Amino acid sequence: MRAALASTARAAAELLGGPQAALIRECEADPCTRLYLDASHRRTRRWCDMRGCGNRAKAAAFRARQHG
Repeated sequence: MRAALASTARAAAELLGGPQAALIRECEADPCTRLYLDASHRRTRRWCDMRGCGNRAKAAAFRARQHG
């Protein structure tokens, strides 16, 4: 268990201290607080997962447009 935790901590430190740190984003969906690495082509990803958070956000926006 300690070895796995140490490995995870080491990988996180390398990510946060490296050039990809600028690609770390927080999911825009409420109340999600997950972090993700935005590897999208234009770096415009908004949600941690399109099937969950992204789908709920888009469905809510659609309902809001339909009901004025």
